[in-house]
Amino acid sequence: MKRLTLIRHGKSSWASLAQEDYERPLNSRGLRDCDRMPALIASKIPRPQALLSSGAVRAKMTSEAIAAGYAIAADDIEYLPALYQASLDTLLECIRDQADALEHLMLVGHNPGLTELYNHLCPQSVDNLPTLAVADLLLDIDSWQAIHPHCASAENFLKPKLIG
Repeated sequence: MKRLTLIRHGKSSWASLAQEDYERPLNSRGLRDCDRMPALIASKIPRPQALLSSGAVRAKMTSEAIAAGYAIAADDIEYLPALYQASLDTLLECIRDQADALEHLMLVGHNPGLTELYNHLCPQSVDNLPTLAVADLLLDIDSWQAIHPHCASAENFLKPKLIG
């Protein structure tokens, strides 16, 4: 049994339309959610053995907040360029590349890829993973290479609206 926790980055700012998408930070709601969500996440989901993130500014800010909730050093977050707006196939490849000694992987990334991954792995689909949604999945596999459609069940599904 493996655990995969998917986290969509917090709400991003569109204050500057000239700003590159990759460089967009969190907006005030995203910052507020990143202040409140890490404690809830850490109380419901075990500490991951690896935290992988897109390198986009909004994903980095989200990853660092989540890491702080687990007392994981920011230097221990692995930023992968391929996770920026990754497709389903890219996300699956990233997961399959993990060592089997790793039991719990946490990924911070973007839609639509994360929603597609969730729907690929879980028999019950969702329309959309909202910003700073956390889908904590238990996978009925012993090797990351064995990941396949509908091998997961949702253990936790957390989102900022749950805490008001």
